Amino acid sequence: MRSERHAQTTTVRRMARCAVVVTPFYARGGLVGKLINCVYLVMGYATFLSLAWRRSWDIIQCRDEIGGAWLVKLASLFGTSIKSYWLSFPFPESSMEEASRSRGLKKRVLQFRGWLGVWLLYRTGLRLVDHVFVQSEQMKRDVAHYGIAPSKMTSVPMGVQIKAEDIDKYSSLRPRPERLVVSYLGTLTTGRRLDFMVRVIAEVRKVVPDAGLLLVGAAESREERSLIFDEADRLGVSEAITITGFLPRAAAWDKLRESFVCVSPFFPMFILNSTSPTKLVEYMALGMPVLANEHPEQSLLIEDSGTGKCVAWDESAFAMAIISMWRDADETLRNATRGPAYVLENRSYRAIGARVYDRYKSLLRSESERSLAA
Repeated sequence: MRSERHAQTTTVRRMARCAVVVTPFYARGGLVGKLINCVYLVMGYATFLSLAWRRSWDIIQCRDEIGGAWLVKLASLFGTSIKSYWLSFPFPESSMEEASRSRGLKKRVLQFRGWLGVWLLYRTGLRLVDHVFVQSEQMKRDVAHYGIAPSKMTSVPMGVQIKAEDIDKYSSLRPRPERLVVSYLGTLTTGRRLDFMVRVIAEVRKVVPDAGLLLVGAAESREERSLIFDEADRLGVSEAITITGFLPRAAAWDKLRESFVCVSPFFPMFILNSTSPTKLVEYMALGMPVLANEHPEQSLLIEDSGTGKCVAWDESAFAMAIISMWRDADETLRNATRGPAYVLENRSYRAIGARVYDRYKSLLRSESERSLAA
């Protein structure tokens, strides 16, 4: 796996009988940064192979590197290890999508990177490994289109940390708030397109004049604040919008609990269809009513849990859903109490980790049976 923060040396982290190779990462962009990261990647691959060949491992796995499945195959040449690959994002498709928005040489380079990624990963690489862990059921369907058997894949969605003792705290029925406040938790980058929620709250205020929008997160740049407040000024709803700035997790969750409904607007595009949003799961863990737009993972969560509503990516649809939930606040709040127990059973990291552990045990059992049969 690759470090998420700036690092200059390859590290090997040991946990129990596991070893994790973390590849260095140079945080600055530009051509020099890309070349440095290529060197770092080779260093990481060399460490991975050296560690793999030095002793016998039950399972060898690589995460997200486009050529990682080939690397795992190479690493297992001198042993009978189970070969596994973990895919958390559709990187080849992302390159192709970016190419569609680019021009000239950059467009051609991105297209080539996308095509190469498809060949290295989907057309050949994933056929070399014994099992593939993917981010969601939608990603499993997408990868299956390239001829990878669904039975060879396990979806591992994102989750949250929640304990059994938290259930009583967050499952209790909250009283109806005096004011309709719609809240959002997360980064306020321009890519989140939160001007969408500004237009939604403007529509809501035509029916519920004192409705407010609470953004729990930080707008760190002038561009991010401008996207939100320029649209709010244009619509005359600036006084209805509050940005908290960065808050520690516990404080952020307490702030969300002061609102009526939490929203998870997730801009619809192909490369995001197979992702697993964490935001919605956090809301449900808090026992909050939730409203999200149609997305494979979000639609599944809301349908299974019954904790909110899922509508189209449309300002009017969002506004109408919020107004409907507010008018039937008692039932809305009652349905939301199902969330914490649902998350504990299905989307807590303890539950997710147990399912991954069971899959590893199943793979090892199958490998043992094949060895005995041979």
